[in-house]
Amino acid sequence: MNVIGHAASLRLTPKNRFHPTITPTHTPVKQAREDNGLQLTLKHVVGTTTSSANAFDTNAAHHTFVCCAGPAAIISQVAEDLHITQRLFRARPNASPVNVTPSFYNPSTPPNTPGRSRQTSPLKDAGYGLGSPICLEYAADAQGQSRAGNRGRESTCVSLSRCGKFLAVGETGYNPRVILFSTASDAPSDVPLSVLSDHSFGVSSVAFSPDSRWLCTLGNGYDGFVLIYSINLKTGMARLHSSNKCSNVICVIWMGSNVVTIGIRHVKVWRLERATSVSPSKTPLDLENNLAGPTGSLNPRTFSGRNCLLGELIDATFTAAVAVSDSKAILCTAQGDICLLDDTNCTQRLERVARAAFKIHCVMFDSKQDLVWIAGEGGVTSPMNLDDLTKSSQSSGPVVALPFLQSKQAPNMEKRPITLALGLVRGRIMSVDANRIMELRTAEALSSNLALSTVLKKIPAHESAVLGVRSLLPKSEADSPDFFTFSAKGTVLFWLFDGTCVGSVEIPLDQTCRPEGGDTNEVKTVVPYKTDSCLVSGDKLGVLRLIDRSRNQTFAVQAHNCDINGIALTQTESQTIVATCGRDRTLQLFYEAGLDLILFQTLDDHAAAIGDLTFLDGPSTLLSISSDRTVIVRKMASGEDGSLAYIPIRVINLKASPVSFTNVPAEPNVVVISTMDRQIQRYDIASGRLLHSFKASDPATGDSVIMSSLQIHNLDEATGLQLLLGVSSTDKSIRIHDYDSGSLLTREHGQLAVSAIKLIQEPMSNRSQRNHLISCGLDGTVMTWELFSHLRRNSGPDEIQNAANNVETLPKAKGTPTQPLRRILSKAELSDFQKSLESDGDTVSPINRAPSPSRVRHRTSRFSLAATPKLARPSLPNGMNSPITLARGRFDRRSSQEHSPTGPSPQNKSSAKIKRPSLDDRRRSKSTANLNDLNNSAEELCKALTTFRKRIASAAAEKLDPGTGQELEAELGLALDALSEKTRRNKVGSETMAGDLLDVYLAKMIDERLALKAKSENMEKSKAATEAKEVEATVGEHERASELE
Repeated sequence: MNVIGHAASLRLTPKNRFHPTITPTHTPVKQAREDNGLQLTLKHVVGTTTSSANAFDTNAAHHTFVCCAGPAAIISQVAEDLHITQRLFRARPNASPVNVTPSFYNPSTPPNTPGRSRQTSPLKDAGYGLGSPICLEYAADAQGQSRAGNRGRESTCVSLSRCGKFLAVGETGYNPRVILFSTASDAPSDVPLSVLSDHSFGVSSVAFSPDSRWLCTLGNGYDGFVLIYSINLKTGMARLHSSNKCSNVICVIWMGSNVVTIGIRHVKVWRLERATSVSPSKTPLDLENNLAGPTGSLNPRTFSGRNCLLGELIDATFTAAVAVSDSKAILCTAQGDICLLDDTNCTQRLERVARAAFKIHCVMFDSKQDLVWIAGEGGVTSPMNLDDLTKSSQSSGPVVALPFLQSKQAPNMEKRPITLALGLVRGRIMSVDANRIMELRTAEALSSNLALSTVLKKIPAHESAVLGVRSLLPKSEADSPDFFTFSAKGTVLFWLFDGTCVGSVEIPLDQTCRPEGGDTNEVKTVVPYKTDSCLVSGDKLGVLRLIDRSRNQTFAVQAHNCDINGIALTQTESQTIVATCGRDRTLQLFYEAGLDLILFQTLDDHAAAIGDLTFLDGPSTLLSISSDRTVIVRKMASGEDGSLAYIPIRVINLKASPVSFTNVPAEPNVVVISTMDRQIQRYDIASGRLLHSFKASDPATGDSVIMSSLQIHNLDEATGLQLLLGVSSTDKSIRIHDYDSGSLLTREHGQLAVSAIKLIQEPMSNRSQRNHLISCGLDGTVMTWELFSHLRRNSGPDEIQNAANNVETLPKAKGTPTQPLRRILSKAELSDFQKSLESDGDTVSPINRAPSPSRVRHRTSRFSLAATPKLARPSLPNGMNSPITLARGRFDRRSSQEHSPTGPSPQNKSSAKIKRPSLDDRRRSKSTANLNDLNNSAEELCKALTTFRKRIASAAAEKLDPGTGQELEAELGLALDALSEKTRRNKVGSETMAGDLLDVYLAKMIDERLALKAKSENMEKSKAATEAKEVEATVGEHERASELE
């Protein structure tokens, strides 16, 4: 007899008995991981993605509850002391089940274009159909992922069977699956018993019958089908029994042997057709195998049902339902109506029995105490006695509002989150709210009052997207946390590796003037400061905060104008340096003074947003990456008065914008950078050379991805293997590569959108270490993985690629005198620090860097052609790399930086048109090219002279011929004289240029003054002549009047 497993999963008729103690053979995914010797195992999940009551279920008899967490489902066992033990169930996109269930509505062979064998509505075909269906026959690549769908689907609904043997999980998306797992303690949690793929556009609800022999699945509004499967209790095999169309449905429940669906103006009771007689020649197993349809046919039966008369509830939206007996159920609406559905003798009578003052989202029934619990808006949870509801339905009087719903909780409804789901575990009530917080409470039934007592156990989680994780090892104390995570809303949670939360901090956030527009403030990054009691955070508005948990104090400073993208800390001999970078293209350097941060330098040498920064070799080196495709290396220098400053010494130009970078622990002068062109490059910061480059791609398919959140760690001391970890932005997978060769070792799919990962190595007592990988998701979950290894170090030559990089020290622009504070060192101050660098052996040699081709030169408007030409304020050239040109009546200074981060320099107007034929653009560009050639020759000569001087100074120098020495001395003298003359002419030319500019400016001012004076004199003369004419006219009129008299 064959053992049931993956090797036997292609048999259409499974064994009559399922042996859970025998582990099935490994899937292709596991085989690939074992061949590589590296394996990631999911150990713990923090948080949940439960968004409705359909994604939460409890089993009071077995003291368990289940909820959704991204693509996985978590079953939690609650002990008597309320200790919770988790078990995770997750099936890969191409996982092979133990029992193959043929799909009736979707073909088993993947088509070229998405299609269905059954007729679909135009709404479905128009709104969906962009992906390919996931089928079991898809060919898997080397890492066990299919090319059609290589990432998991989010689980949207779960259900536990009453017998406690099975777990059903429904997925979302195109061609979703309903996955049936075995909950036995020795059954694998990643190998499903059956995979059902008859739905097309998402599954919104699944439910087991009370006898666990039937499974009802409900598609979402685009799918529009309700399906019934028969479940074999021995093997877990499922077969499609009946189906029908059903629209506008929100939830499905079992009421005895019937199915009730509720939704928007919809209540319907479906009746299951069963075989009433059994032939004496057939066994019960044969009967189960023939339940899918008529004898000899695999076609499903028609699932028949009848709608309920809604009456005055014709406009109601039914949101929650629970069965209280085999013929009665409680239905609730979004308008607060509480209704009783009575199906005694198949009457299907629906009647409103009570009304609540809030929107109801979930309902639960406690059969031991005959209590019905409802919850919804404002976090209000209220119980009702079932006898009172049934009496109200039997009486013909008016509906009476529940008195306990008018409690003191009503005024605070808006302050508390919505309760999404309720469940009963060990006599306590488990609730899930909209902030993903799970709480376990006790409920005591009193004679006159029914209320919830204090919270017995709270399962904390982040209320919003988790953006990062930081390690706190080594611990300052024995009971200190191992790591912490932070969310966008400013919640920082401190964790142990077993998933226990040991503390939390709320970072205060200053909101904008109009947060209702969607532009709300959020935390961007948080780093630990010295110990776990102090944190440094940066938010979206550019505010830098220093938080002391022990003293409950917070210091804030406006560091940037917008997002703070990175924070780096380092310790000098006397003080702590805090460096920040942001989207405003600046770096801010602070030092700590108590609980205060003092700004001592502002760096604005990047031309675009800065993505991240880090310190290397302690505080001596500071690196930063920017979207202007550069990496700037800076060295720390000290002044004569003991002050510190960071001087740019090298610029590494990249072909694409960097995404993430990290340092190499074993090589302090090497950094690894991932770029937008899907390359992972290794650079030597001492020389700026490219050491190695490869694409993060799959070996079978060749598809390359963009990597973020890069990290490099040594696997263990035995193998000495270095691992390169990162997150793929394409398939949202966690990838581990070999650092030396770049080959892909393994990958895993955790959350649907991974925001950050962190590998934390926990030291053990036997000189070994345990590798914990923490992954954070935008869905608010935190997953803890454990990395196991059986790898051996592969020795192979690295592919070395040398590249010459032209670097230069970028010019600095003066900052604006507005907030945030800026402190940009002047050139005179930088020269003092450069002297200290040169004394230590570090040379600051600027190299020409061509401007970015993406920048667009400003074009003058045609309306300004006839205006008075403007004369730019002269700026003396600093060296020979910034020529001043004069053409078309305008002076313009050309430099490598076309625009300044803080705005353009002021300009003065000029009314005279200046022409200098000697400074024509064409001649100037030619002289500039010759000057660049001259500079290159000078640099080569300097290098050659340095090498020659060192060889002469060495003790083992060869004897130099006297004639050659005299000739060399003469040539050097002539070159020195020519160089002195050239320098003097440049200085005189600069002074002459400045004098000419000053003369032009003075002449312009004199002309303006003379013009104003002449204009005023002419106006006075014209005014006097006008007055004289008026006097003469007046005198003439008087004379004529006197003559007439």
